[in-house]
Amino acid sequence: MKKLTDEVRRDFNIPFFYTDESLKNDVLEGNAYLKEFVGDIDYTKDLVAKMLLKNYAFYSYNKRVDDFRENYSDAIFDWQFNKFKAVHDETGEE
Repeated sequence: MKKLTDEVRRDFNIPFFYTDESLKNDVLEGNAYLKEFVGDIDYTKDLVAKMLLKNYAFYSYNKRVDDFRENYSDAIFDWQFNKFKAVHDETGEE
């Protein structure tokens, strides 16, 4: 999570006075939120999940989590559906 926290700070130009601890909490909250949809997530392999997490943290930094949920609901649904489809395809079940 440290690497993701650093990426969020860099990618969204989060100023130094917003503490690492606060930003880390934003990332952890985003991770918990996204895990509700698909379970465990490997952010090194799932770049859509990584994008969603980073944007969640940015919205949280701006105190706009409700806007994130509204703005990204379609993307989250598509991501969740594709994760389910991938698991379903691997098992060979219908």
